[in-house]
Amino acid sequence: MLPKNKISIAHEAPVSIIDQVQMVTDYDYALSVCFDKIDGYYDFFKRAIKNGRWVLLDNGIFEEGVPMDSDKYADYIVNLQPNEYVVPDALEDADTTMSNFDKWVRDFGDIPGRRIGVAQGSTLKEFIECYKYMSDKADKIAISFDYSLYINELTDSTDGNKLERYATGRKRVLEYLYRFGIFNFKKPTHLLGISLPQELSYYKHVCFGSNIESFDSSNPVVHAIKRGKYPSDIKSIDYKESTKFKDLIDTPKTDKLVVDAISNIIQFRYQNSLY
Repeated sequence: MLPKNKISIAHEAPVSIIDQVQMVTDYDYALSVCFDKIDGYYDFFKRAIKNGRWVLLDNGIFEEGVPMDSDKYADYIVNLQPNEYVVPDALEDADTTMSNFDKWVRDFGDIPGRRIGVAQGSTLKEFIECYKYMSDKADKIAISFDYSLYINELTDSTDGNKLERYATGRKRVLEYLYRFGIFNFKKPTHLLGISLPQELSYYKHVCFGSNIESFDSSNPVVHAIKRGKYPSDIKSIDYKESTKFKDLIDTPKTDKLVVDAISNIIQFRYQNSLY
């Protein structure tokens, strides 16, 4: 199991350096859409599970815009046997996400592993409806970093650029859930991705932070691939590389990449007070 009262961190990495990245992360986040893309990626997670490593399987919606075909995804779950997996959802579509979850349970309810339900919605009202549904139905609730409702309803231009508003918006939606008694302290929370690397420090110091069980982001590794090492203070970062990690999964290994990626991951953890 993932430890309680601690945010466990995973960082996606190219298959060429994934062993080194695993050494400085808490669990492994598997991108199902990359299993057929490059040799060795699926086998890495198979070994990780065999060795007792916690693995969370992603359904591919962020990379592709739609989740992987359910039958194929279910086959991967059965064969890989991850500890938990994200049930197929629909980006910012609460009704389809809830319907997909119901259908998944009907069709694949006997598949082992914790079911993670994503709270989706294009408005705060829809998001809350979906959150309440997942609060009742899922084993764990995931909240993404880039909902348009963060921009349209929860922040304005005084909160900074778009990336800064995404970061502020997710904080505010969680504060809203807590303030109005909606936040479920009996269910663990997963934070899907991040807009800016400094956002995560906030959750270390809030009353609902102990329920944030896990988090994933490719940010430190992507920054290493595209720019090298982070600046000395990650709070100065107000930009993000616009790329899908599936397009970087075959990045070749170099000594510089290993050093920069590990350095960024350690800095990410330290400057977010996640020791």
